[in-house]
Amino acid sequence: MSTARTMTSHLVTLLFSLLAALVIWVVAIQQQDVQKSNLLTLPVQVEGLAADSQIADAPEEVQIRVEGPTSIIDALTTDQFTAIMDVTDLPSGMHEVQIQVSPQEIDRVNRGIPSPSSAQVTIERIITKDIPVNVDVRGEVARGYELGDPFVDPGEIQITGIASRVEPIAEARIDIFLDGPREDVTRERTPIFYNRLGETVSVSGLELSTRVVQVTIPVDQQAGFSVIPVIVDWVGQPATGYRVLSVSVEPDSVLVTGRPTQLDQISFLRTETIDINGLQDSFFTQAAINLPDGLMLEDEQSVLVSFEIEPIISTNVVRKTPEIRNLEIGFTTTLDIDQVVVFLAGPFDKLEALTDDDILVTLDLLGLMTGTHRITANPSVLVTDIEVRSVQPQTVTVTIEPIITPTTAITETLSFVPLPAGVVSGASGHAGAGLMVMMAVLPAGQQIFSIWRGRNRS
Repeated sequence: MSTARTMTSHLVTLLFSLLAALVIWVVAIQQQDVQKSNLLTLPVQVEGLAADSQIADAPEEVQIRVEGPTSIIDALTTDQFTAIMDVTDLPSGMHEVQIQVSPQEIDRVNRGIPSPSSAQVTIERIITKDIPVNVDVRGEVARGYELGDPFVDPGEIQITGIASRVEPIAEARIDIFLDGPREDVTRERTPIFYNRLGETVSVSGLELSTRVVQVTIPVDQQAGFSVIPVIVDWVGQPATGYRVLSVSVEPDSVLVTGRPTQLDQISFLRTETIDINGLQDSFFTQAAINLPDGLMLEDEQSVLVSFEIEPIISTNVVRKTPEIRNLEIGFTTTLDIDQVVVFLAGPFDKLEALTDDDILVTLDLLGLMTGTHRITANPSVLVTDIEVRSVQPQTVTVTIEPIITPTTAITETLSFVPLPAGVVSGASGHAGAGLMVMMAVLPAGQQIFSIWRGRNRS
């Protein structure tokens, strides 16, 4: 008995110890895992929206506040919650829709209501509408012509978008301005959209099948009218050395009225004859048109004829001796060449009439002194309309030297030739002195003295 009681007593003590330890552990855990709150931001999902509808003003996100033990709150993520706005079966129009967050409950976590908890949204249907394209033609075609019915490609523009914006659109309009055309007019334009009241409406944000259309307006010639080209009738030739570069007429065609059968047989009209014989300059003049009997001009009674006449450009080659310019006084020059070659271009008649005095080639020695220099040849022509194409050679070698005067030459060549004593003593008076000077100055003084001495002896 005592043994059983002892064992029972020990078992009770053990259980009591375990219970006490568990209580102490729980209390310790609770003291460490304190309450905490956090704010989570969740994206809003719209559910139940029909495929042909669009929602406006729906919030993109909401916030919820959660509170609970720190260990649980820190482990929570936004992926564990879903914010839903359910618009199933809602008709078009404005609605106040609640925002629900799931799951509704999480163990030991208190969750506040979402902010915002609801939103006022507008649900609209997406529709597609075909809008006709109309053309407003302004202005007039040329006389003798008439307009056909405009052709528009495409004739309709398909617009897709919310019903409140698409339904009021009534037409797309294009304005075409004409200024007397004589052939079909084709234009590409961006149309402007109007509502039923004639007011312009914006299509920004809407889907259009095309934003540019092509408009073709037929322009047809009326019966009894014809536009016929005009050609210039002229005789003669320009002056020698000149040529006709171009001939033009303005307008280059005229509107003529008459019997359709007669008009069909005429391919062009001629002006009155214009004489250009011996002309050297371009000119323009009014000219009448020669009309066959039975035809009449609808507008212009005359045309403006222009002749462009220009000289025939030719070339020529001349040789010129360069002229020295700005040489300092007391110096002379020597050139390495006698002439330079000048290549000219200009009207034939003026080149033929050139004289030697009409062409200059100069060498400018301004500021240059004794020595050898390379000087650029400067060609010029004194006749207008003639140009120098090139000169060969382009530079000339010039040697500058001082001018040698007689006094200088005597000084530089003066030398004394020793004379025999007998010669000097035999020379009497001025004759002897003259012989001494002659021998000193002339290189051949000794020979002249020898001749004089021989004659004196004889």
